[in-house]
Amino acid sequence: MSWWWWWHSSAAERLRRKAAAKRLQSDAQKALPLPPLAPGLTAAKEYDIAVASTVEKLVTRVKAGTLSSYEVVSVMVKRARICGGANGVNAVTEEFYDEALTEARQKDRERALTLPGSSSSSSKKLGVLEGMPISIKDHINVKGKDSTTGAACRCFEPMLKDALVVELLRDAGAIILCKTNVPQCLM
Repeated sequence: MSWWWWWHSSAAERLRRKAAAKRLQSDAQKALPLPPLAPGLTAAKEYDIAVASTVEKLVTRVKAGTLSSYEVVSVMVKRARICGGANGVNAVTEEFYDEALTEARQKDRERALTLPGSSSSSSKKLGVLEGMPISIKDHINVKGKDSTTGAACRCFEPMLKDALVVELLRDAGAIILCKTNVPQCLM
C-alpha cells in the first residue's frame, strides 16, 4: 500500500468523523425542547402571524406596538422546528432560536422607548424589517456560526464576520433565526 493511499483513506476517515460529529451536534440541538413561547399567544393569533399576515402587515403592527417581535419570533421558531426539523422537510441546518428570542426581547424594549407617549426622548429610526425573523442559506456567513455549504470539511469552522447581506438585513432590523440547507457545494 502506497503512502498516497494511506493519506487519502485517512483524510476520508477524518471527514466521516467530522460529518458524524456535526450530525450528532445537530441532532442534540433539535432534541432540545422548544424555548418558551410568548405568553398569551392563542392559536388564532399564531395562525394570523404565521399564515394570514404579510411581512408588511407584521412590520406595521410591530412598529405600532400592537404586536411584539417576541411574539412573531416565537411563532416562527415553533414553525421552523416543526416544519424544518427532522419530522418535516429537514431543511434547518443551524438553529439560533435562543439568540433570536433574546434579540427580539431587546428590540421590543428599545421600541417601547421610542413609541409616542413614552418618557424617553430617544429617536432611533426603525428598520424596514424591524423585528422580523429571517432564515439564511447555509453558504452565507453569519459571525460565529459554520457556513458549510453542505461539505463536511467546513464543519466546526465558525465565521469571523457576517456576510454583507447579513449586515444589511441586521441594519434593516431583521432577526436571524436559523440557517437552511443548500445543495452540496451549491452544485
